[in-house]
Amino acid sequence: MARNAHPELTQERIIKAATELFTRQGYDKTGMQDIIDATDDLSKGPSTTIFDPRETSSTPWPTGR
Repeated sequence: MARNAHPELTQERIIKAATELFTRQGYDKTGMQDIIDATDDLSKGPSTTIFDPRETSSTPWPTGR
């Protein structure tokens, strides 16, 4: 399986998509699949490699400060 050559760019795309969805529909109404769908061509696999669900589940989302 090919590795992502630029995981930081993928992370930025995920954060951008998530931020837009959180703003539009709220954090509680946004699922991981919604975020993945909003990135157009990502699958759930790369996103969980970049964002460890065990780590992010108890970590507040970045506020952009």
